Amino acid sequence: MMVGMSHRACRLSSIGAGGALALVLLVTSLAAASSLDKALIRRVIAQRRVEVQACYEELLRREPTAQGKVLLRFTVTPEGKVSEAAVRPEGTTLRDEKLHACLSGVVRSLLFPKGPAPFNVTYPFAFATAAEALRR
Repeated sequence: MMVGMSHRACRLSSIGAGGALALVLLVTSLAAASSLDKALIRRVIAQRRVEVQACYEELLRREPTAQGKVLLRFTVTPEGKVSEAAVRPEGTTLRDEKLHACLSGVVRSLLFPKGPAPFNVTYPFAFATAAEALRR
């Protein structure tokens, strides 16, 4: 079954080398071909938000105004491990290979509850600096 998720926001903040930095990670939708509850999928991903934030902060060190969306599609095995993760170019506006590799690595490290069959998840990450998020 396909699962849809409404707009959600998660604010993460830290102090970067250049001063205060806030990351706003917006999850605009979620699609999963699974019986797993969409809230559970969000919770598993949220457990790694510090690592997701680190990926974006690394990009901001290179490109201080970078913002946009990265759409990741990944497969979860019956054992709950992510067997593959890839950026979907057609849904991605933030095009940075290092960011994509970092986010894919974080997603590949996720561990979900065991299930009866493999399933695919498409998960959008939208990134904006705190200043940009306030303008929205």
